[in-house]
Amino acid sequence: MDRTHRTDPTKPATPAQTLHTLYPGDLFERPDDTLRAILRTIVVRTNFIPAVRHRIGWRGLNHCTTTRDAWTAKIADWQGVFGMLWEGSASSSDRLTGLFQLNYFPAPDEELVEDCSLRAAAWTQREDYLTLVRRFAELDELRDLFYIGDLQLTLDRSSLALGLNLRSDTWLASRAEDGVRAEVNGEAITLVAPGGWDQHLPAFKLARSFYEVLGASAAFCLETSPSYFRHRRRAGQIVRYWSDGRQLQQPDDTTEKHECRLAFFSPESASGSPADLQPGDVAVTWQPDQPLPTEWQSAPWWQSHMICDFKSLDKQLLGIDDRPALIVLTGFLGSGKTTFLENFVAYQVQRDRFVAVVQNEIGETGLDGKLLGSDNLMVTEIDEGCVCCTLSGRLKPALHQLCSNFRPDFIVLETTGLANPMNFMEELITLSDLVRIDSVTTVVDGPSYLENRVAADIIADQIKSADILLLNKIDLLSSAQVTDVTAQLRRQNPHAAIIPAIRGEVNPALLYSLDPREVPPTVGIHHETSAHHNHLHDQIRSCKITFAAPLNRDRFVHAIENRLPKSILRVKGIVFFSDATGPMVVQYVAGRYEISSFPDRWDDPGFLICIGQQILEERLDRLFQKCASPYSPDGNDTRPYTSP
Repeated sequence: MDRTHRTDPTKPATPAQTLHTLYPGDLFERPDDTLRAILRTIVVRTNFIPAVRHRIGWRGLNHCTTTRDAWTAKIADWQGVFGMLWEGSASSSDRLTGLFQLNYFPAPDEELVEDCSLRAAAWTQREDYLTLVRRFAELDELRDLFYIGDLQLTLDRSSLALGLNLRSDTWLASRAEDGVRAEVNGEAITLVAPGGWDQHLPAFKLARSFYEVLGASAAFCLETSPSYFRHRRRAGQIVRYWSDGRQLQQPDDTTEKHECRLAFFSPESASGSPADLQPGDVAVTWQPDQPLPTEWQSAPWWQSHMICDFKSLDKQLLGIDDRPALIVLTGFLGSGKTTFLENFVAYQVQRDRFVAVVQNEIGETGLDGKLLGSDNLMVTEIDEGCVCCTLSGRLKPALHQLCSNFRPDFIVLETTGLANPMNFMEELITLSDLVRIDSVTTVVDGPSYLENRVAADIIADQIKSADILLLNKIDLLSSAQVTDVTAQLRRQNPHAAIIPAIRGEVNPALLYSLDPREVPPTVGIHHETSAHHNHLHDQIRSCKITFAAPLNRDRFVHAIENRLPKSILRVKGIVFFSDATGPMVVQYVAGRYEISSFPDRWDDPGFLICIGQQILEERLDRLFQKCASPYSPDGNDTRPYTSP
């Protein structure tokens, strides 16, 4: 968490200082922007720290592409998807209020579908149901059928107290007084008996689960525990309807209306006044120094502000390398960098990983950040120049901010198409305390490469600096042209891995996987068209080598540095060394490698996955098996490796 806003780190931050980290602008100038940005920062910042998001209860988050601010999310203990949609804001003399509609879309095979209305249940069985859920902000009927409550975010003008409120009913319930019948295969079948429940959905139970996760996220980001809580209940209603179209809402003893208010930085004067209670209402109120409400003792927001201590754990002292992997993405204008990046981000999001992207544009306003949007990634735009020229000095501060605030798994530095990466290669070395340098990936536009000589020097340097060359748009080339371009690239850069691609698609497990176990046993290039399929199919393969004994580190390093064939694009795996007490992770690409501690227990044999072209599995197996060390009495082998 970025604490640079504090003038004295030994003193607690004021509400104004803390809120400034969530929304750096004027809090009351544009209410819509303020409240949406605060909520967006709370959910995104929490989700960008894997251990924190899992502990609080998040299991997935996606910002929907729509004209209205909308999110879909998954949380622990529920199979379906929650939807949160911005409805608008109101401003008064004493506070700002923003309203969000809350929905729950059950999984098609979830038992909860039986509690939905017949119309809602029918939606869950449509083939395109899950696709439509991602577009729920645009579909009024879908939102109406799966509505479970409302969320309010409030900001007090005088005290800057931030409130998170929930309104929901115990049950969303409706009775079909005449019953519901349908004809199936010519036979009349009773779907709902007369007077039976058409809908009996536990709305508050669902809404409360999401509310607790959201409230815990707020406490974590605000770095403070709640200062006020109230849960008010009043009589609820159910709907009765008849086949002639009549509907009637009436009180029912089986359901209640719930109103919950969770506040931060609330002054003592905000005590639970009974002034707004109506006859029959029941309210439970809590303030500091009072026992926690029995019904809400397990809510995670009471303790989640202390999770920040987890982030200060120095994993390096434990031999764990948790630096994010840095990928420098370059390539000339129009080569397909953005398409490749979108595919890469989508792949990582599916695996519950987060990608931070640093982009730059020449000119006053960056464009790519707006094209990519904010779906599960954070974009820090570095404008007014080129990141590898005039603004190179701003790169490290940008990365430091990303690492401090979000703890991403990957950082992608996407340079402008006119950038010459040679200009900042030395600076990358200074970033090793923040990130693990994975690779420089250059996207090459295959058709343009054969013709473009206008920026030949820049393109040449982009190619020479690469660890990975992504030869894109090969579907627009003949087999002979692919061979020609590949040969020219190899002459310009003899050491880089050359990966053919269509529309920027390449399996990230080949080259960027954080987990060596992800790599499939055989990897080919697959695309929708049949063009050149025989030429490229399965050109890239992988093999797995396992070890029955620990390896001698000196022998292994010698093999990696001097004996590995140039056709090998990547080596990754989990191995044991005779001079180490635990498993180690090996990551190799284009002549550069890292060996670091594996943070978890590993009870299986050590292994390596080798990925490359023209793989000779037996030769690779012999190369690495020679690194196996016989045990000495104390379990170590300190004999130096002697080259034959």
